[in-house]
Amino acid sequence: IAQSGGGVVAASENPAALASAAEVLAALAPEQLRGMGQRARDYYVTHLALTVGVSKFAAIFKQLGAGGLAK
Repeated sequence: IAQSGGGVVAASENPAALASAAEVLAALAPEQLRGMGQRARDYYVTHLALTVGVSKFAAIFKQLGAGGLAK
C-alpha cells in the first residue's frame, strides 16, 4: 500500500491505528479516493498480476535451464 500510494497504511491488530486510517479515508474527497484506487489498480497490474508473476518465473526457469542463477 505504501509503495503504490493506493491506500492508508495501518498497523494490523491495532484498533486505534485502524480507526485512525478509517477516519483519514472518510475525510478524503471522492476524487482523492478515485485516484488512490487507480494507483492501487495500476500497481497490481504492473507488479502483482498473475501474468507478471508467470513472466518472472519463466525468466527464472529460462536462466536455470541455461545454467544461470549461481548459488
